[in-house]
Amino acid sequence: MVLSDEALIDVTRSNLNKMKLAIASTKRLADRKGVLVIGGHVKDCWNIAHALYEELELECNDNDVELVKKYVAAEYGEEFELVKLLSKGIAVHHSGLSDEVRVLIEWLMERGKLNILVATTTIAQGINFPVSTIIMASIAYPYTSEMPIRDFWNLVGRAGRAGQNDVGMIGITIGARNDNQKQEELAKLTRYVKKSTEELVSQLQKIAEKTIEFGEQFSLTDQFHNPEWSQFLQYITHMFNQCKDLGEFEEKTDLFLRRTFGYSNIEPRKQKILFSAVKEYGEVLNKNKGLAKLSDSTGFSMETLGRTAYRIKELGIRQDNLKGSSLFGNDSQLKDLIGIMMNIPEISKNMQDIAKGNRNLSGDMIARLTTDWVNGTKLETLASQYFGDDRDAMTECCQAIYGKLVNSATWGLSTIQKLGINEDSLSEEELQKAANLPAMIYYGVNSDEAILMRMNNVPRSVAAEMGVEYKKDFDNVYKQSSYEIRQWIEGLSSDKWDAFAENKRGMSGSDYRAIWKVLNNES
Repeated sequence: MVLSDEALIDVTRSNLNKMKLAIASTKRLADRKGVLVIGGHVKDCWNIAHALYEELELECNDNDVELVKKYVAAEYGEEFELVKLLSKGIAVHHSGLSDEVRVLIEWLMERGKLNILVATTTIAQGINFPVSTIIMASIAYPYTSEMPIRDFWNLVGRAGRAGQNDVGMIGITIGARNDNQKQEELAKLTRYVKKSTEELVSQLQKIAEKTIEFGEQFSLTDQFHNPEWSQFLQYITHMFNQCKDLGEFEEKTDLFLRRTFGYSNIEPRKQKILFSAVKEYGEVLNKNKGLAKLSDSTGFSMETLGRTAYRIKELGIRQDNLKGSSLFGNDSQLKDLIGIMMNIPEISKNMQDIAKGNRNLSGDMIARLTTDWVNGTKLETLASQYFGDDRDAMTECCQAIYGKLVNSATWGLSTIQKLGINEDSLSEEELQKAANLPAMIYYGVNSDEAILMRMNNVPRSVAAEMGVEYKKDFDNVYKQSSYEIRQWIEGLSSDKWDAFAENKRGMSGSDYRAIWKVLNNES
């Protein structure tokens, strides 16, 4: 299909790439409105969106877009690029944004308020809004191979705006610079699009290939540090916990293995080695039944739990520092806990990715970042303090916090608490407060009542103030159901909302109420 006889971008053929071709295609089709452009990485999204903003004369005078624009400015700062992009009805959607902002962007797209949305391929996993046109500069997930077929069809199946006689258009760019490469890439793309089923290859099939390297000396206990093996160990541990004793486990070992897709497809020699290793691992589990049960409840392998418990004892982690919000104070052992998490195989990659990013954050700095995040420091300040002052700082900050820290550190802290706290020595209230510490990291607030507000979709920037008001009305903040809390929020007066919004740059109480309704799926 020929989009135009005119050159849509000022670039020589030798400098053309998929991203520039996507920009050119989008420029030609921008009048269709509701165009979704898929980039390979977060940085690609920003570059595509910036180029379209500079080269297209688009208008967007819409109250909903203006509301989201004000919210983004209040949360990220007036200079954040998305604020400028929204003024032309252009937005981005990727892991460098908070969950709330991504929900708001999806809401705008669903209501047909955006001209162009530039997103990474991961949006295919949860896209639930129609679009007029899809331009794909990539069919691969960031840093991985091509996206699964089911996600591809979920994505392209949204092309064609609901309720209108409009044919959906899908364009996939090819970045080859000569005819031979172009034909090769086109053939590869054609084969991908024609796939009708996704190849099913279990993790077991992949990792079983390694058994041959060790032969009869192969031991599952030695593999716990590998995340792929850790998942398999957790499966075996779960099966062990379902049996009444070791004898039953050994009787059912072959059945457990055949339940995993792929075991029957590996060669007999490898089956025999793996079968023997699993039975041997059952004997190890039988000697450590307490850790085996804890493995089921934490999602960490028994070996990980044993080593983590040793590190807690070695570092002298105090129980008092695992059960109160003082953990996020200036004189806590959070730095030691972060150090432990960075060496837990199941979460180490995410934790180390924060440290190994463009800013090379140390474990101590990650602990301080976590403390500042929990204590309510604005994203704009966190980005500047820990990630620099350039255009990428806010994206890196959000990727570190929302993409890695809030999930991995929450998971890690919860497990460390299970290993380091004697629950029998704590009162019911102390247990509740201890259980809320991981949630403080997840939601970025430092009080129980603020957690409840965040759980009910109140934006982080007003959750603390609203929590204080909530506590005035309820002596015991734990007794109300989610429905009762939502009803309480719904019944707040305009004056109350205005008080919460005081000194919140550019946002009024009614603005925050409107944002809350969208996040609460009431708008």
